[in-house]
Amino acid sequence: MILRIINIFTPVRVSPAEEDAGLDISGFGEEAYVGEGNEPQATE
Repeated sequence: MILRIINIFTPVRVSPAEEDAGLDISGFGEEAYVGEGNEPQATE
């Protein structure tokens, strides 16, 4: 019951399309992990 009230003002779940695209992109507008592995990427 409380979650239904909260969901009126702030969505509790994301849509399946947002989940497939990635929550970092839909929520923050950027990717969390760009490269493969945890190696830092060189900038030029």
